[in-house]
Amino acid sequence: MKLLRATVASLILAGLALFLNPGAAQAAAGPMYMNYSSSLCIAVAGGSTALNANIVQYTCDGNDRSLWDWVDSGISYNGTHFYFLKNRHSGWCISTAGGSTAIWAPMVQYHCDANYARLWVKQKFSGDIEGFFLVNVNSSFCLGVDNDSTSLNARLVQAPCTLSFARDWEIWPGHLG
Repeated sequence: MKLLRATVASLILAGLALFLNPGAAQAAAGPMYMNYSSSLCIAVAGGSTALNANIVQYTCDGNDRSLWDWVDSGISYNGTHFYFLKNRHSGWCISTAGGSTAIWAPMVQYHCDANYARLWVKQKFSGDIEGFFLVNVNSSFCLGVDNDSTSLNARLVQAPCTLSFARDWEIWPGHLG
């Protein structure tokens, strides 16, 4: 009987915690960002925790290397809030290498600071119900896959925000968006 009461009390407390913080369940699960063209997810190459490690596309397996939090940076302009894409495993954020504004510049993980190269906004992808662009605030280019590759470990770059499915991202699994 004591075990039953303890179990019921635990369930009530867990339910209350979710009621008071409904985002807690989503935060615990991750999300992964899946590329529409390749069906692969954004990941840190090799699961590295090093600064400047490459950002690639990899299997959407739920490993921490591919779990990203969309974190409000506290910075906004004209009512648009800017966000970090922060990796759950390393704690670092996606940035253009060296803060570059050049087309096709590769993506790396770096400090989550106020540098605009680490700040992102989501923009609806035309014609796709769930998809969106991830637009870099510093360059106004979109996160894309180098050469529109569908291969494992293809590096991610900043690319023109054209209607290419290699620049179309979705939250995976879809119910977490």
